[in-house]
Formats: sequence, structure tokens, C-alpha cells
Amino acid sequence: MARSYSWRTWTAKEDRLLEGLRQAGLSYAACAAELGRSAGSVAGRCAEKGLRRVYVRREAWLEVLSLPLTSREAARRMGVGVRQAKRRRAEMRAAGVIR
Repeated sequence: MARSYSWRTWTAKEDRLLEGLRQAGLSYAACAAELGRSAGSVAGRCAEKGLRRVYVRREAWLEVLSLPLTSREAARRMGVGVRQAKRRRAEMRAAGVIR
């Protein structure tokens, strides 16, 4: 029995929506549900377009660690322990994201 495929091309509107959803931090599955496509289709399109998921928590760390705060103050603002704040600062410095 032959399989029948119904390929649907991506529209510019869907691409813009997908980009916005990924920037909002949504997963492939959540984006797929929003767009009415499969998670595999969304994953493939993201890979093709170079769309990466923006991790909101990472952006919050970047904002807090960019301020002239001690590790203790940064930890208090983020609601975590001092060790985690120090580790996150070291990771971001190593990656060249902050000084």
C-alpha cells in the first residue's frame, strides 16, 4: 500500500510566528500545537532557519549579573543560593557574556 503524504510548505506568516514563539521560550511541542504542525516539522524548520529557544531564566541571570552586585545580592534577587550565583557568574564570564 502506497503512503500518501500531504506536505505543507511554510508560509512567511508561520515563520514569523514560529520565531516569536521560540523567542518566548516555547518548546518544539508547544510551538507545534500553536501552529497545527508536528513537533518534528517545527524542529526541522527551526534547524533550517537557525531559530534557537530563548531561555527566559538565562536572560534574567544576564540582567542581574550585569549589575554591580555581590554574589550574595544576586542570589537574593534570583531566589537561589550564593554558590549557584557564583557558578552562574563564572559560567557567563567564561562564555564571554559578562565581564
